[in-house]
Amino acid sequence: MESNFQLKVKIFVQPNWVRTHREIEITLPQDNLDNIKKALLSGCRAPSSNLDKFDFLLQYMGLDMPISHEDDFYFMLSDLLQDPERLIIININKIVVKRRAKKQFAFDEIGTANPTLENDGDIVLNRPSDKMYHGPEEVQCAFCRTSNKDKSAIRDLGPFYGPFKNKTKNFYVHELCAIWTPDVYLDPKTDKLKNLLKEVKRCNKMMCSHCGRLGGGLGCLDRNCKKSYHFKCCLDDNLNCQLDYKEHTLYCPDHAEKDDELDINIESVFCKVCDGGDDENLMLLCEKCLQGYHTYCLNPPLKEVPEDKWYCDRCAMQIIAEDPDEELSQCI
Repeated sequence: MESNFQLKVKIFVQPNWVRTHREIEITLPQDNLDNIKKALLSGCRAPSSNLDKFDFLLQYMGLDMPISHEDDFYFMLSDLLQDPERLIIININKIVVKRRAKKQFAFDEIGTANPTLENDGDIVLNRPSDKMYHGPEEVQCAFCRTSNKDKSAIRDLGPFYGPFKNKTKNFYVHELCAIWTPDVYLDPKTDKLKNLLKEVKRCNKMMCSHCGRLGGGLGCLDRNCKKSYHFKCCLDDNLNCQLDYKEHTLYCPDHAEKDDELDINIESVFCKVCDGGDDENLMLLCEKCLQGYHTYCLNPPLKEVPEDKWYCDRCAMQIIAEDPDEELSQCI
């Protein structure tokens, strides 16, 4: 016979994205462990739709024990409840996804590919079987327009392949410029580059959103975004785009956080000054650091929420130092 016994338990939750704990009361038992985690996140006013973006750790016998198995959790919890004076503390850590380094391979002059130090081994380069070009004549990549005499480009973009025929003319391509072009692929049987001429023609009608030159046919994955780039330009440290080396896709700088960051919801933001999460309608979110501030916690306080983009003091000063002509809405 099932028991209908329920117990209300006070838990001190310590999220790693704020400086103070939250005291949350939850009813046990729950249907499953996920519901407990959702209740804890709701008590922290954090979005509970992506549980895999958080680590949940119960302080038990001097250790932080992962909350991953329901039976283990209830065993530890029942043991802790034997002492009514003991605090039940759960740490919740928001998992920060480390963005993959842009350069996963380095090539030598003869075309050998070596993983960079940032490549942890899960990215494998499937290479074309087409003929590499090591001839003495100077040629250009049909995508990025860089010369085969540019050895630094070959280190980043791979060796030249070709010649490929376009009626009476020949053309050549860097290995990675070709592979990263959306409709170019390797034939499953021969590993030869397919759709190459079609994509060269398409890309040569498209202007790169970074350098302004033709050939930029690698578009942002956001369906509403019209920006496209040369793969070479995507490796520029000044272009904060996100590259997916497994799918050979990218998000432009405007959408770079879309795939690997926790969705920021104003209800999950706490004021950096007072640590409070209430008065959401008076909470400002800095466009650069994504920290929250109440309008009335600023010095001096703001009378109303700005309509334009808003930057905190620290980020505003950084931006002005980089570009003195930049006009900012900020708390100065």
